Amino acid sequence: MILWELFEKIISSNKTLYDFVKKYWILSTPKHWNETYINKLLDMLMNIIGYYIGSSIRTNIK
Repeated sequence: MILWELFEKIISSNKTLYDFVKKYWILSTPKHWNETYINKLLDMLMNIIGYYIGSSIRTNIK
């Protein structure tokens, strides 16, 4: 999760990588490339909550 967010940050801040991925990424839309800071924080928060819930459920199944 955090690695994915770092991947997004690195790609979006490097002009060459940004242009390449924007051109060839299958699901490339402008809304994915123009995220606000608040949107990025909420994205990470929701991912953390999702991983916490998912790992709690998996732990309880065993």
